[in-house]
Amino acid sequence: MTTIYKSLATHLDKLPGGYPPTPSGVELRILERLFTRQEASIAVYLTLRPEPPGKIAQRVGQAEETLAPVLYEMSKKGLIVRKEKDGKRFY
Repeated sequence: MTTIYKSLATHLDKLPGGYPPTPSGVELRILERLFTRQEASIAVYLTLRPEPPGKIAQRVGQAEETLAPVLYEMSKKGLIVRKEKDGKRFY
């Protein structure tokens, strides 16, 4: 398994719902099916509080113009939550 999926699993396990490791590693195989490598590398920077793409982009180290479409696609796949307020998107 690649390190990015292990990092994502660790990140998810710190959340209230948890995402504990299993002896078989099935949780990593699930993440590999759900997230592309790019999506997983972004997801480790997300918080539980909705934030605009610009703020997430700063943490990720990418341009907002590059990151925003990826976040939108992740939300369409049901991987992350998207909210809109006053015409602005939050993830």
